[in-house]
Amino acid sequence: MTLLATTDVHAHLLAYDYYSDQPAPKKSALSRLSTLIRQERAQNSNVLLVDNGDFLQGTPLSDLVTDLPAPNTITHPVVMAMNHLRYDAASLGNHEFNTPLNRLSEILHQIHFPLLCANLAPIGKDAHLLQDLWHKHVILEKQLVDQSGELQTVKIGLFGILPPQVVNWDSSRVSGKICAQDSVTAARRAVQELHDLGADIVIGLAHTGVSTEPERVNLENTGLHIARIHGIDALVLGHSHLSFPSADQPSHPDISEHNGTISGVPSVMPGSAAAYLGKIQLTLEKKGASWSVLSHKAELISAMAETQTPQDPDFVSQLTPAHDWVLQQVREPVGTVPFPIHSYFAMLPGCNSVRLVSHVQAE
Repeated sequence: MTLLATTDVHAHLLAYDYYSDQPAPKKSALSRLSTLIRQERAQNSNVLLVDNGDFLQGTPLSDLVTDLPAPNTITHPVVMAMNHLRYDAASLGNHEFNTPLNRLSEILHQIHFPLLCANLAPIGKDAHLLQDLWHKHVILEKQLVDQSGELQTVKIGLFGILPPQVVNWDSSRVSGKICAQDSVTAARRAVQELHDLGADIVIGLAHTGVSTEPERVNLENTGLHIARIHGIDALVLGHSHLSFPSADQPSHPDISEHNGTISGVPSVMPGSAAAYLGKIQLTLEKKGASWSVLSHKAELISAMAETQTPQDPDFVSQLTPAHDWVLQQVREPVGTVPFPIHSYFAMLPGCNSVRLVSHVQAE
């Protein structure tokens, strides 16, 4: 079985720079990863595709459709992109909650695959907005083709977690509406529940980085401690925008760049902005009525290697209506500046650049 993973895409869907309003041939984008995903699926029918959070926010292509009244004919581009790629599941990231909860609910209810988060729960009078929007965990019964060409049913359990600090970072939107639990505690419980429910394989979608700090309640980057939980067969990490397997991670005896493992668990952290596609190959072995991992290999596939991966034309076509509408918005003048503005004297009263920014922030 092959696990493909993205993380921290931050709505980098197309290779286009909306700030300079021109194509960006050197920019990573999900449209390039779409080409890689298509290639992987063509070579192997036993593919599971997941995302590890922070997919919704980050570029005008998503943010303007989120914030402004777009035409009814335009589906939210992130929703369209992820549904088009047929993700099997996704974990929520903290930046999903940069969006007001009523709008977030509208957007995420259009997604066609399970959303996961084991350490957040809706509370209060607005809990109905998020009711059933995400699950602590899920078991997918996948039909996999074995070496003899026969179909085998494998129960794949997945859970998600994110940094509990989200209730502080986005308190203006979620205070009194969402409560957060320590991520390691929630992950430990989710793994146990998945095995109790009969999962053959358990995969963690952990929107968290890797820190060598000792385990403590509400630690932000808990990847190392989650990897130590017994019963996890593969782990997808993120949040810190670093990569693994690579030299990005701290030096620690439990972290093996060479083996692509953290505490012996095959793990990937596919950077950010759709720069990498994480790939974990799991060779499964059936013993009696259950399955286990016989061997594994973790790696990152770059969309921006020496030979750049081209954008998937079908993917680009799907997003063209939203792309064109966003271009109309970003090309609309919002004001004029009759003279150059600089910040050379920003520490003194009367600086025009500081005044301009302050007025915008006040509004």
